Amino acid sequence: MDVPYFEAAGSHRQIGEMIGRAFSGQIRQFLEFKREYFENGAARLDDSVRKTKKKFIDCCHAFAPHLLDEMQGCADGAGVGFDELLLINCADEARNLCRAQSGDGCTSFALLPETTGGPILAGQSKDGPGPQWDHYIVLLIRPDDRPAVLQLCYPGMLALLGISETGMCVFSNNISDGVVAEGLPTMVLKRLAWDCQRVDEVESMVASHGVAIASNFLFCDCYGGAACLGTQGARYGRVDDQEVVIVHYNHYRTTSLRGRESAAYIRNYRSRERVERLKHLYGLHLGAIDVPKVFECYRDHDGHPKSICCHETPEEFYGTTATLIAEPTSRRLHVCVGHCCEHQPVVYQV
Repeated sequence: MDVPYFEAAGSHRQIGEMIGRAFSGQIRQFLEFKREYFENGAARLDDSVRKTKKKFIDCCHAFAPHLLDEMQGCADGAGVGFDELLLINCADEARNLCRAQSGDGCTSFALLPETTGGPILAGQSKDGPGPQWDHYIVLLIRPDDRPAVLQLCYPGMLALLGISETGMCVFSNNISDGVVAEGLPTMVLKRLAWDCQRVDEVESMVASHGVAIASNFLFCDCYGGAACLGTQGARYGRVDDQEVVIVHYNHYRTTSLRGRESAAYIRNYRSRERVERLKHLYGLHLGAIDVPKVFECYRDHDGHPKSICCHETPEEFYGTTATLIAEPTSRRLHVCVGHCCEHQPVVYQV
């Protein structure tokens, strides 16, 4: 499946303007998509954004003013209002205010060298409403003052999934609890994480400032560090268990947070079953797992349609919209948009 690829370099304002001009029409289309697929409709979504945008702006002023410059440049380049870009970039927090249940599930992993027999690998599948794949872009930005970032994202969005020039990989899984707390918005956390060299630096940032919504983040660096950080406001827990295979879905695996998420969401998306299935599949190849084998595991249909490779049904237009694998040491990102049982990945380089 073809996905637009775009590179931008310069100041953050210049980068934003270039993205806005290049994807003006797509940004408008994505805004319409966001409103359509929020369960409670556009009016409720806009109200939620109004409630979250002040916290978002205040957080950017305190920790990442360059992101406000980038968003303003993007809004100017696309010819849309700054508040429209806020709607895209506050969406995680606004969604939790709109509803306790979310329609995004994912399957993230990190494989340490003992498992691969070579370099560390990390990545995830991105599940959600099928039309999501119509809006994806692959974006490489090279700011004047920060490391380059290569990511799969949506037009106008500051951060989704990918790898930076430092070798830091950022992946995430939604955890549904319907709460918005004090802490870093997800977009801000991801962009600041890409500036870091090591996973421990990111954990220190989460420990100091918290994260605004319940989530799981999988961070991986080029030095062999990898961990899932389950977050809920000021609470967080680290999952690495000294494992060589780290797998995470849509429920907490840390004892300090376990049981605080939506049990119905966990059941509906077979979160625990998918954890065990993916770990089993990786276990069949211990010591010799490479990128093609990872994609093979992500094509698994055990438990269809809510399998690792999740497919839409007549009752629910929900499935796997993309699968990504990052190679931190070589700064490569393999991106397969759509079901990876039907499409082939494309390799991108920072």
